[in-house]
Amino acid sequence: MNLSDNLKKIRKDNNLSQEDLAEELGVSRQSVSKWESGQAYPEMDKVIQICKMFNVKLDDLLNDDISKVEKEQKSKININKYIEDFLSFITKTIDMITSIKFKDVLKCLFEQLIIIFLSVILLKIFGGVMNDIIRNALFFLSDKVYDACYKVLEAIYSVFSIIMIMIIVIHIFKIRYLDYYSSGSKKKGEEEVNKKTHDKEESKENKKEKIIIRDPDHSGDKFVSLLVKVLLIMLKIFLLSFVCFLCFTFVSFVVFFVVSFMFIKTGTFFIGIILSILSCLLVIYIFLNLLYHFYINTKPKYITLGITFLTALVTFGVGCGLLIYNIPKFNLVNTDNKKYYVIDKETYQMTDNMLITDYFVNIEYKETNNNNVVVECKHPKVYKVYFDKDDNNNIRVERNINSQMDLLKDSIENLKHKVIVNYDNMEITVYTSKSNIEKLKQNEENYNTNANNINEVVNE
Repeated sequence: MNLSDNLKKIRKDNNLSQEDLAEELGVSRQSVSKWESGQAYPEMDKVIQICKMFNVKLDDLLNDDISKVEKEQKSKININKYIEDFLSFITKTIDMITSIKFKDVLKCLFEQLIIIFLSVILLKIFGGVMNDIIRNALFFLSDKVYDACYKVLEAIYSVFSIIMIMIIVIHIFKIRYLDYYSSGSKKKGEEEVNKKTHDKEESKENKKEKIIIRDPDHSGDKFVSLLVKVLLIMLKIFLLSFVCFLCFTFVSFVVFFVVSFMFIKTGTFFIGIILSILSCLLVIYIFLNLLYHFYINTKPKYITLGITFLTALVTFGVGCGLLIYNIPKFNLVNTDNKKYYVIDKETYQMTDNMLITDYFVNIEYKETNNNNVVVECKHPKVYKVYFDKDDNNNIRVERNINSQMDLLKDSIENLKHKVIVNYDNMEITVYTSKSNIEKLKQNEENYNTNANNINEVVNE
């Protein structure tokens, strides 16, 4: 860039027209126009006046690229400026508190407490929602890894919340009280000066005040801007976990997309799966695109994203419609179907302290003439069931599967034949005499009562 380009950029950045700048410099508008077009150059005294007016160096104005110079200046963090600005904020606050009435001080404190209270409630609600999302998003991790990730995210959110509350409180306090007090004091001082100033000079000064030159170094409190920067960094770190979750979800849907081709025999049901997965991939892409532009601080193409979102909605609607249309054509099998369910059973000698338990299935008792206890379990073929008996004659029915891949293969095979098997469906039946049934139920009731009492003691 040269002088003409730099001058044009500076003028536009400060919301000045060519006429405004010409009036400030005491030249004609045509002169400013010639300077910016490169047809002429200003005199040295005008160049120096421009440098003073816009607080730029002479060498930067004549030779360097002003935009690059501004970026370099903004990128340098002046710690002393932040500290001075913070101390200045404290000084202004003390001056304001000592100058206003006591009831106004109480009013100010009460407002700040209300703002803090409302901010804490909103952040608690948001934190509860995020807690559920994170818990569901990290379900695939082991307990130790999950606890570590959760504690890290919890610490980040705590710091994020504290900084957010500080920014809200300080900003509202500044615009509601401190700026009002400072502007009032400044206005009062200006009135005293204007009374001692000549009418001609006063009108000239008022005329100059119409030109507003924005100085980014004095546009706000530096320490508040520092808090905002820290808040943005914390927000980006916090959102990074969400990006990881979206990437994991995206890869998972790609896997589902590939696996869905195994259902090609199901006809329109297969098309419904394909369309539904594609719509989910499009939505995830939109979120990733928005987060990417947020991180690099650029503006996304909203029109393209909007069209993509509408396409995803239409695709999802068509896919769900095809799925709903085809679901009635599938057969839901029950435990009586021996092709998909099997029966395992064990026989035990009845004892007074025998207890039969299962954490997930209600046990059904059927009376027989046999004094022994027969425990029968109906379950899907993919599972393996074994009966665990400890030294206290407690019998618990356990089910296991070799691998999740076996369950996936079995599910795919059943769906290809338009069969739906409820893999959580398992029936446990106990066959024994009436007296034994009463004793078993009594033992179960005693066990539940003791367990509840222990829980109450632990909770207390």
